[in-house]
Amino acid sequence: MLAIIAALAISSSARAGLDTWPVGNNATAVTMSASVKLNYTAPITAAANAGQAQLTVGAVQNGTGTIPATNTRDFRSGRLVMIIQSQGLPAGSALSGAQAPIDITNAQVGQFEIGRMAADISSNTITLEQPLSKGYLSTGAQVVAIPEYGAVTVNTAITIDANVWNGTSGGVTAFLSSGNITLTGTAKISADAQGFRPGARNGGGGTNCTALDGAQGGEKGEGAVYGATYYGTTVRMRGNRANGAGGGDCENGGGGGGGNGGLGGRGGDAWTPDFPVWPVGGRGGQRLIYSPLDHAVFGGGGGGGEQNNGNGGGGARGGGVVFVRAVSLSGTGTISAVGGNGTAHVA
Repeated sequence: MLAIIAALAISSSARAGLDTWPVGNNATAVTMSASVKLNYTAPITAAANAGQAQLTVGAVQNGTGTIPATNTRDFRSGRLVMIIQSQGLPAGSALSGAQAPIDITNAQVGQFEIGRMAADISSNTITLEQPLSKGYLSTGAQVVAIPEYGAVTVNTAITIDANVWNGTSGGVTAFLSSGNITLTGTAKISADAQGFRPGARNGGGGTNCTALDGAQGGEKGEGAVYGATYYGTTVRMRGNRANGAGGGDCENGGGGGGGNGGLGGRGGDAWTPDFPVWPVGGRGGQRLIYSPLDHAVFGGGGGGGEQNNGNGGGGARGGGVVFVRAVSLSGTGTISAVGGNGTAHVA
């Protein structure tokens, strides 16, 4: 599933908060003629409270690819940044196997705000010009550097996207334009398959065919709830966790599809000698309810399949987040943040 924000307007502001910032620094026109991973990101490593202006961050994921030298995009003085709680749904809101929608309107997970840096990043500290309007956890939150441009032209066959979510940062493609964005031909602004991580296939031989959780079966896909208890090589079987899908149970059970804007699909049926068709594929990830004006969440990772007779495949990543603001948008290209396709069987 996906999460996209595309606000096509110019507005004004004077403090950290929702996206009401005027385009300022380095707002010159650019033409993107080579594909690029646009955004630098860094995980927040110490809890940050509303009212404070300093953020402690960890290792920076650099953007890659070439853009005009006058349009730098790293963490430096004057840079516009997004602070976003990408993960952190309370465990009690993500019971294994639950399928009802989760309303995160008033939850920390997914909340974001925009601020401007008062100085270059120093000793793993980012200082904002204005204090935070919200609080952020020491895990699951990140800072995303947002480039600012004038008019933007993306040439045909060029993709502007982000580094994938690595469990601490990434998955967000974001920039602001004070003019028109032109997507020429097959140009693309993308966060496809850059969100929550997938579950791997099980090597085979699962015999517990009904359990929601256990040591057998395909791995669960990652979702909005944080922690090793909810995603990893030992977190298996068909119960989904929030929008992360469950893995396939028993023999040949398929992994579920990740959720976000809707409930993910259930994985394919299992097969056993006693029950040739058994509906114990991974449960789909739950739908999340929120407004994209103040929340943005990755699509849930797909669950891994249960291998049998040497055949099985893993799940796929969920879609990331695209955050773009401009005066107008034109052209025949696309803006996309869909999930990926599960991996083919592995003998």
